[in-house]
Amino acid sequence: MNKIARDAKVPVCLHFDHGTDYKKIMSAIKCGFSSVMYDGSGLSDDDFRNTIKNGIRKVNICTEMCLALHRAFAYTYENKISYETSVQVAKSTVEEVVTCDIGDLMVYEGSKEQRDKVVDVIRSVQPDFIITHPPTDYMPDHVAVSRLVFDATFAASVGHYKTSVSQTAAVTPIYYMDNLAGVNSIPTEYVDITNEIETKIEMLECHVSQMKWMRDHDNLDFADFVRTSAKYRGYQCGVPYAEAFTSCLAWPKIKPMRLLP
Repeated sequence: MNKIARDAKVPVCLHFDHGTDYKKIMSAIKCGFSSVMYDGSGLSDDDFRNTIKNGIRKVNICTEMCLALHRAFAYTYENKISYETSVQVAKSTVEEVVTCDIGDLMVYEGSKEQRDKVVDVIRSVQPDFIITHPPTDYMPDHVAVSRLVFDATFAASVGHYKTSVSQTAAVTPIYYMDNLAGVNSIPTEYVDITNEIETKIEMLECHVSQMKWMRDHDNLDFADFVRTSAKYRGYQCGVPYAEAFTSCLAWPKIKPMRLLP
């Protein structure tokens, strides 16, 4: 069906209509449907508010998939990369994506609007822990996101801090991912990714636009860079390949248990 739609001489939209099951909606998105509808009709009044929240989350999923692939599609047409290659990485492991819809180099840690967007995500998802950028990373968006997440994890727990999602969340533990090249990072926890490293590299290689940008901007073979960094972290903890994380040691985000795999 997708092939017929792509080969058509007029624009064709594949629409999944009146979806009520989350897994089926996600399956439709992964299969290439360009539009989905979440149908909340027929539910009881008690479930109405939850239906609205679920509907918003489904819209966010589809919107983020489109935004994430927009540049890859542009690169596809510009460089004649196949459609299948462009969407391959997006389909590989995505279960659910929620977006705050903030553009590149447009993240500002002092923006209440942006903080509230992160608060809404935390309140909606109720995460067990959050992995985010470290506050000493190399890129301004990363640093700003790090601060926004730190602030939002506390704000999300405060009942009188009003956003579009009223439900509060517990103060969520934070783990900072490695700085690029491990510069200025002192890990507190490691995760063995020996069995996943080839999948990780394969997924990375599918991200054609990013790989090209890193070559052009930094003269860098990013796949080799990621593999080397993982091997270096593996040496530190006695496995072939590992990822390193630093726990945010701020009360009350500290928990007396291991949360990472």
